[in-house]
Amino acid sequence: MDWEKYDQIAFVSKSVGTVAAGFLTRRLAETGGCVQIVNLFLTPIEPTLKYLTEAKNGTKMGSSQIVFSGTADQWMEPELLADFCRKHGIEHHAYAGGNHSIETGHVLRDVEIAKEIVGFYEKLL
Repeated sequence: MDWEKYDQIAFVSKSVGTVAAGFLTRRLAETGGCVQIVNLFLTPIEPTLKYLTEAKNGTKMGSSQIVFSGTADQWMEPELLADFCRKHGIEHHAYAGGNHSIETGHVLRDVEIAKEIVGFYEKLL
């Protein structure tokens, strides 16, 4: 794929997909890919953390990135992720009671969360 013909590329990734998006962001930065990369990482897993750091510190990587997670995520220690994002200056939104699907068990709250996440996506693009 000819990535250079794009001014902006957005990756919306979830769980294991956040590792792939982080890796691809790094690869595009190494090869001079596109001008701006936007990443929305939904419920990242621990192997994603190294890419978050690289994206934050890179010159072209991850021009914009936001992390979304739940405080009851069973696949990623919520405090580890929160502390990591805070330490590295990465925008992070943690939803109280949200599991790895950012679902709280309360349908109306889950819809509000989904709308909020879509709002961030719209704002970045």
